[in-house]
Amino acid sequence: MAKRSKKKESLPLFDLPLQQEEDAEAGAAPATEPAPSGSPEELGTAESAEAPRVKQTSLFDVGGEEETTEDFEAEETEIEEVAGEEPAPLFDRLLAGFADLMVHAVLLGVAAGATVALGVPLRLELWPPFAVLGFVLSFLYWTVPLAFWGQTPGMAWIGNSSRSVDDEPLSFGQAVLRWVGALTTIAFAGLPILLALGGRSLSDRMSDSKTLTL
Repeated sequence: MAKRSKKKESLPLFDLPLQQEEDAEAGAAPATEPAPSGSPEELGTAESAEAPRVKQTSLFDVGGEEETTEDFEAEETEIEEVAGEEPAPLFDRLLAGFADLMVHAVLLGVAAGATVALGVPLRLELWPPFAVLGFVLSFLYWTVPLAFWGQTPGMAWIGNSSRSVDDEPLSFGQAVLRWVGALTTIAFAGLPILLALGGRSLSDRMSDSKTLTL
């Protein structure tokens, strides 16, 4: 009987370690389950993956702000320069055009006087040569000064100057178009000059240029 009691008492001794291990595993399971989602290694990896993005974004944003600020300042400077330019008023344009026409008249008068001095009487039949002469003189008078200096003698006397809308000097083609615009204005009895009330005359619009007060 004693031997049986000893066997019965020895059973709990073998059961205790097993129960302790099971209890330890059961108690450790809840502690180890959230570890993968919130472990320091994963958090460190996430922070290291996100940190460069934040830095790159901040650096990119700072650079973008600097470029935007520089562009904005450049635009403000351009606006100020454009705002400082004053289109030539209509009265000044009329005076400059009248002065140029007077120069044309003087040149044709000199040609007529030279013709008479050569012993050729002035007759109505001589108008074609004088018309061709006046056409050539007018072309040279307008295009050469405009292409080289941006103003005719009449414009220089009044204080006006002409240049492209992009503030570049006039090209020879633009000077020719301004001359054509002037001839068109004269052909229509000067009425197209009223377009200058809007800031740009017919010559300005045809040649893509502008006339300003110096």
